[in-house]
This record gives sequence, structure tokens and C-alpha cells, in this order.
Amino acid sequence: MNAAISRLDQAMAQLAVARRTGASHPSYVAADRIDRTLPRAQYTPDELREMRKQAVFFPADVPCPRHDDRMGVVRTLAHQSSGRTVTDRSFEHWPAPPGWEPHAVELVCEACGLNVPAKTGSTLQNVWRRAVELVREGVESRGRDSIVVGTDERFLKVTFELPHTREEKHAVYLTVEHLTQSPVKLGQSILEEYDQNAASQGNP
Repeated sequence: MNAAISRLDQAMAQLAVARRTGASHPSYVAADRIDRTLPRAQYTPDELREMRKQAVFFPADVPCPRHDDRMGVVRTLAHQSSGRTVTDRSFEHWPAPPGWEPHAVELVCEACGLNVPAKTGSTLQNVWRRAVELVREGVESRGRDSIVVGTDERFLKVTFELPHTREEKHAVYLTVEHLTQSPVKLGQSILEEYDQNAASQGNP
């Protein structure tokens, strides 16, 4: 998994370089045209965080936080493995061709003239899924049904129904960076927050 995470980090660096040299792509041309007529207001850290969360599972369905229009995918970084050889390639579209595993994308909002590099793909998705499995197992080992655990893949959120009521929930909000941990470590950290919340509610 460490090699895959390292590849994701390299992909983000490649996307940063691509943004500086990719003006020939039609979407970049449109963004450049907008830049000449409107002031360029960068996304806030909170906006970037929410967009990148959604890109993990839904890279082609990330809305711009400024006006809810779906952002376009103008670049997909993917890899292909053959034995011990890993080949990386950039595609100016989504999805990647069959046989290529995407691990990063570059999103663009033509209305805002802004580009956002984001990680995606099965490596991060599998960490999320396995961590959720471990959390459900941990909740069951604490004497509760795993049905009390809710998940939201789009916003990387895990919720727990509080004991004695199904109307109140405690939420754990994750970021993309959390998915670079091992599933075991991530699952443990979520369960630790669950335990702390249960203790504060006066429940075992």
C-alpha cells in the first residue's frame, strides 16, 4: 500500500506541473479566457477539502462549491501493472481506458477558471471500505449491533447512532489524508473517537 500511496503523491506533483503547461487543452483555454475578464478567487482550504473528499469515489461528479455546477475532469493519471513493472500515463479525459487504474485527476470549473488536483482510485477506496468493516466489527465487540454504524462515501463520513435513541448521531469526519493510513490504524482511530463519545454520554 505504501507504494500505491507514494504513486498518489507523485501524481499530485505531476498534476501541479501539468496545470502550468496544459493551456492547450480546450478547458484550460476557456479558463484562461475567464481569467482575463474576472478576478481569480482561489478556493478556500475548506472548499478544496470537500471537493477532494468527493473525488475519492466520485471524480466525475464533483460540484463546484461556488455554484454547484459539475466540474470537468481534464486530466486523469493512471497506472498499469505488469509483473513488477508499473507504467504511469496521463489521459486528457475521464474515465481512463480499460486496463488502466486511475489514481489522480485534475478537476476544472470553467465558470470559476480554477483547477483542482485530487486523488482517487481503488487504493484509497479499499482503505475506506476495510476501515469501515473493522469499525463495524469493533462496535459489535462492544455489544452493539453494527447497524448503528452509518457511512457516507461521498463526504467520507462515519456516523454512530447514540445508545437509547436512533434520532441522535455522532459523526466522524475524515479527509483524504486519513485514507493514506493503514485500514487498521484508521479503524482504530475511529473506534477511539466512538469510545470517547460513548464515555462522555455516560455509556460503556
